[in-house]
Amino acid sequence: MRPGQENLIPFDERTEEEQRELRRKGGKASGRARRKKADFRKAAETILQLELPQDNEIRDILEAHGIEPTYENAMVFSCTYKTVVKGDTQSMMNLLKVTGQAESEGDKAEQEARIAKLKADTEKVKTEIKLATQTDEDANQPVTNFMEALAGAVDIEGIYNDPAE
Repeated sequence: MRPGQENLIPFDERTEEEQRELRRKGGKASGRARRKKADFRKAAETILQLELPQDNEIRDILEAHGIEPTYENAMVFSCTYKTVVKGDTQSMMNLLKVTGQAESEGDKAEQEARIAKLKADTEKVKTEIKLATQTDEDANQPVTNFMEALAGAVDIEGIYNDPAE
């Protein structure tokens, strides 16, 4: 047992009233955390929609191309610039993720599973086509080849002769 754990009581060893109280406290804390995250997200969205200052070089570039000069658009421009001019692959991946063009880890695994299934299905179809178009001679060819190879590898001359003769 690690230090500080000697006073811990497992949840299932607590009374029903204690469990109910702990669940209530946990629910309240969870609600506070969700509200805090939502407030943060809302503040970030608001800030990203603000216009860039007048004396900003990126603002001039965005306006020259008819793009609204917001912090959000400036971030996209900055990632694109780093990707194209500086070859920053991390910026490229971030930009692709934001635009929904990059795969997440779960998507990669799912895609790999789909590819593996397609490969297996393709092999199955190839085998079915081969079997459907195969003649009796084709089917027996591996056996014939084996027998010929065996006959060539083993000297069978005199093998059936009676040694008593």
